[in-house]
Amino acid sequence: MERVPPLPPAGRWEDGSLPDGEMGRLSDAIQKVKAIFVNGRYQVNLYGWPDGVTFQLSIKRRDKEPIFDWCELQGIKNHIAGPDMMAVEVYPAESRVIDMANQYHLWIRSPRKPFPRLNLAGDEFDRCSRVKPDPLVTEVPAIPWTPLNADGRGGIRRAENSIVAVKVKVIVIGGDLWKQVRVTRNDGLPIHDWRVLQKVKTEVLGPDAEAVEVYPTEADRVNVPFFCLWSPVGRKLDFGYDDGRVIGGTSSHGAKQRPFRPGEEPEGMTDVAALMDMLLERNRKEA
Repeated sequence: MERVPPLPPAGRWEDGSLPDGEMGRLSDAIQKVKAIFVNGRYQVNLYGWPDGVTFQLSIKRRDKEPIFDWCELQGIKNHIAGPDMMAVEVYPAESRVIDMANQYHLWIRSPRKPFPRLNLAGDEFDRCSRVKPDPLVTEVPAIPWTPLNADGRGGIRRAENSIVAVKVKVIVIGGDLWKQVRVTRNDGLPIHDWRVLQKVKTEVLGPDAEAVEVYPTEADRVNVPFFCLWSPVGRKLDFGYDDGRVIGGTSSHGAKQRPFRPGEEPEGMTDVAALMDMLLERNRKEA
């Protein structure tokens, strides 16, 4: 069982600043920082990207533990971007995976170039209105991942394994084809695990496919008992990081990384010491 320490009281949001010394380590990214927000639970850095229409919320718990609660991320989006704005979380091609710390990223587009309106319909279940301890997720069962068992008829339509059941269908939105991937946990728990959803995306759609999960406007939020990924058919996402990096362990500047379970370490994973050696060597060559 993976245990998650309880969150402290949220308190009110305030303007924040980067810790002393962080400026030098983030010399490239810091030019894009638009604002920093902190409360008793979270720190959120708001970045603006060079295209002028894409914005990124980089979210972490202040105790640096992982976040397994979709509703908390939706609430953060609502507070910082507003309840009338839509955001997405990226499930990229494996070559673009960034998994270096317990940090989570929501992407927002200016109304000048909005994301497609990827909406669900339903009123079966409200994962954000139940009377539960705060936070909703304090324990994550340590269930080993097994390969998804797919039916394979006409492309994968259904699949299941030890953790999830998956349904896939193709939908036309705005003249473009999208694959909608509905993911339901077999144990019925409201655990939003980015790594599990990334594995589902890769096994069902392929390592080069890309997908997003929607954090909708409050007017478009509906009650459904599953998580949903949307993948553009035959197209790549035109935002996000260009290349990937996965590390294990805690970094030298204190960023905490959730451990990978034995046997589930991704290919190409770099430990912190090797990563720092690589960056130092690069700096020496560029000096």
